Amino acid sequence: MHKELITNLITYINCHPLDDKHKQKAIDILHKHENIEDIVLFLQASYKDHSLFDSSFRVLFMGLMAISDLKEKELSDDPRWITIRRLEKDRKNIIPLINSLKDSLTVYSSLRDLTMVKRTLITLSIFQSFLKNDELTIEKLALVQFHRNDYSKPEEFDVRPEDDPHEEFFTDEDGNKQFSFYSFRDDLKKHSPEVANYIENFEDFDFLASLSDYFWGYRLTPQMILKSIAIKLYNYPFWIYWFRAEQINKSALKKSILTLLLPFSKTEKFTFDASKAKDFYVKMYYYNSPILALEGKNKRTKFQGLFNPDKYYDSIKDRDKQYNSNRALLNSMFFTN
Repeated sequence: MHKELITNLITYINCHPLDDKHKQKAIDILHKHENIEDIVLFLQASYKDHSLFDSSFRVLFMGLMAISDLKEKELSDDPRWITIRRLEKDRKNIIPLINSLKDSLTVYSSLRDLTMVKRTLITLSIFQSFLKNDELTIEKLALVQFHRNDYSKPEEFDVRPEDDPHEEFFTDEDGNKQFSFYSFRDDLKKHSPEVANYIENFEDFDFLASLSDYFWGYRLTPQMILKSIAIKLYNYPFWIYWFRAEQINKSALKKSILTLLLPFSKTEKFTFDASKAKDFYVKMYYYNSPILALEGKNKRTKFQGLFNPDKYYDSIKDRDKQYNSNRALLNSMFFTN
């Protein structure tokens, strides 16, 4: 299977609009590490050793690692997996936890521990939201995680909007400064008003994002991860080489991805709708990596448009310099982490 994997990776690499010299460099990296028998470790070594295809190799590495970890979901006695199994069986199993949080809130209020009161209220709001609509709550937390991954320094969170590099703005025709909707505060007020008033500083923001870990792996399956990998691998060359997009053979690219991922599929046939590959959204985060899914027929999620990079930066699309400068961010936020 190892040789087959390398062959399939080479086929995928050859679908990119690059000269033979750059493609060969990536291929040489694969052969350099071909003696590493463990596939996950092989991919890890490959992405750390190559800058051009490091994201593609990393997507496979993180995805297969997550699939391997997910095997423990049904049998593990780890308290984390036990909790997830109980919630998957019936999300009403979160009710005892909600009641415990209410009891804790009484205690912290009596002790006037304002930090714990606030954190308990945040957790209580999220758990109650989960009880009402589990999938939507998981996506809300994914939205928070999306923003959290963009802040490398706590002090960035409290700067004035006009000085905040994460609050994209532009000047309209009348010379007035306008902000795009790429704003954590705006997104939080719009999609999670129940917790918005509790987020006063970076520590609150960081804590809210950490709740995504509590539901880590909820209703996640290996096939969902494979679909996510496929979406990322398909979109990758179009994002990176957008100026050469017309050179990419879409049919050959899709076929290379299906061939690459089929050996890891639980079913005999693995496929995805490449025609909808750009219409994805983030279902959740796993290993700090977004799990992507394609827009379904019923369009259940509220965040499909919000999580699509092209639509997310739609307000600045007509300003080429600003839009193109954000492409690295698009890749890191929607592609890996």
